[in-house]
Parts: sequence; C-alpha cells; structure tokens
Amino acid sequence: MTRLVALMLAAAGTVAVAQDTRPTSRPAQGEDVAEPVTSKGGLTFTAQEGWKQETEQRPMRVVTYVLPKVEGDDEDATVVVYHFPGSGGSVEDNLKRWYGQWSQPDGKNSADVAETKKVQVSGLDATLVDLTGTYTAETRPGSGQRVNKEGYRMLAAIIEAPGGRHFVKCVGPAKTLAKWHDSYRAFLDAIQTDQ
Repeated sequence: MTRLVALMLAAAGTVAVAQDTRPTSRPAQGEDVAEPVTSKGGLTFTAQEGWKQETEQRPMRVVTYVLPKVEGDDEDATVVVYHFPGSGGSVEDNLKRWYGQWSQPDGKNSADVAETKKVQVSGLDATLVDLTGTYTAETRPGSGQRVNKEGYRMLAAIIEAPGGRHFVKCVGPAKTLAKWHDSYRAFLDAIQTDQ
C-alpha cells in the first residue's frame, strides 16, 4: 500500500495508518522560526533556532522538525513529537521497542549500551535516552522493510504529562546530533504545559 493510498484511507476512516519512521531529508515547506504547537495533551512545543518545521500533516504526530545536517553527513536529523491520549504504552515497553530499532557493531544489546536517566523536564517527570549505533527501524511499522543506517544516534524523551505521555524522538547521523544536542535539550526545557 502506498503512503498516499494509506493516507487517503485513513482520512476516510477505514484504516489506522502507522507512523513512517524514515528520516526526512527536508521539510515540505519550513521556516527558521516556527509557531509553537500544542498537543491534545496540553503541552506546547517551540522550535529552536535553526530548526525547520514540517508543514505536512502526519497521522499520530504532534509535530515534526528537521535539524539540518552538518558537513559530511548525508541526511538531516528529525525531531518527532508523539502523543497518544490514554495510551502509548508504558515507559519500559517503549524503551524496549526503541532499543529493538538499533544494532551495535560489536553485537552488544542496545539496551546495555543506551544511556538512560530520569530527569525533570519543564517540571515534569521524564525518561531520557541517548543511544548510538546502526539504526534499523522499519521504514513503516509492519512493512517488514528496514533501514540500515550506520553511525546514527537517538536522543529521546518520554515525558509524563497530566494529559498523557508524550514521546520526543530525535534521530539522525551522530555528527549532526552532536551539533544539535544542546538545542534538543533546550527544546525539552522550553516545553510549556497548560495543566
């Protein structure tokens, strides 16, 4: 099923469309300064300087940002915010799923090499993950086709908000993420809640 057909069927209410996990090389149309976006769970997200916001609407996503690649990298990085009201699975289930989207060159389990910590983000409890390796997520959940991107990195957060968990996942080439690491953390610290 092509992406266009899947989106048309979803708009008609006939199927649920799963998220497309492929990194996006460019936004459909973006601006350096994007308007804040508020999720149905009551959190407001504001792009950082240099980020570009995708204008294409995607099922299951609150917002998608593109972080331009550094010299020497082939692709941009993306930051995707998800919110599933009343659902989304436990922190442990999501961490396990995320670790399963990575492999390590030395054969170690990605769960064993990931840096995971509990922190406060904008006054909310959050779990942060930092993981480098080969990104092997499915191109679309259930497709059976996987990417194979060596030297990639993931910075991710699971935020416990009154309106439900929010998932903030940044994936891209490790060098590009090194450039945007502080910007990503500033993005998390700038989240506002209406609760």
